[in-house]
Amino acid sequence: MASSPVPAASRKITPAIVKTTAPPKTAGSSTKTPSAPRISGGAYTLQVSALTKEADALELAARLQKKKFPAFVLSPQGDKYYRVQVGPYTDPKAAEAARKGLEDAGFKPIVKH
Repeated sequence: MASSPVPAASRKITPAIVKTTAPPKTAGSSTKTPSAPRISGGAYTLQVSALTKEADALELAARLQKKKFPAFVLSPQGDKYYRVQVGPYTDPKAAEAARKGLEDAGFKPIVKH
């Protein structure tokens, strides 16, 4: 299947890598990676994948962001997997709608609470 060239986007989408052991970023901090979403105890996230290569995880998160999903990447914690997640959602109905949207886009997310 031949694909036609895709025009370059006007701005580059950079997925966030969340280092869960790092202290929270302040509004005044300067970094090239966008700040990660704050996930409260009652929030829902959807895990789309767990990958061993950071580049693969970032590429998948970028694809999800192009489809308008709030995707981010969690850095490995005690294992070698970069977890690609979408969210957070405070409302279970919003999380369920996002799960359905991900499934319609060809992904098989796992809901985490």
